[in-house]
Amino acid sequence: MARDRLALAALAAAALACASVPYDPAAERCNPDAGFERGLADGKAGRAPDLGWLSLCDPGVAPAVRAAYDEGHRAGTSARAADAPPPSPPGVRSERAYFCEVQARGESFSAYGATRIAADAAARAACRTRNSEVFCEETACRRNE
Repeated sequence: MARDRLALAALAAAALACASVPYDPAAERCNPDAGFERGLADGKAGRAPDLGWLSLCDPGVAPAVRAAYDEGHRAGTSARAADAPPPSPPGVRSERAYFCEVQARGESFSAYGATRIAADAAARAACRTRNSEVFCEETACRRNE
């Protein structure tokens, strides 16, 4: 009987020793540093401010987190504007308006063009200098920003 009590006490002590504070995801995102980083990412990506997640935060820290988010968003928006190429004059098309890339046999071939068709043709032509036509069929194109 005493042995059973001792085993039960040891088991209870072990269970208490392993208990920890439950994980709180709000604590991870509801601080000014996390708010600034989220705002910075949204600003750099050109997204509108999104503060829906702020409702999950403690009302006591929400104003500080919102201010940090706003500051980060302004910094991200400024960084995005600084990295943007200067606009072309009206009616003038940039020679680097589109960027296309072809992956062939472990190599990447890319080209710019004023139109998507021109960039695509130039990237395929670059690919064909080292590969047969079969390997140069698939291109990935996007507007050059």
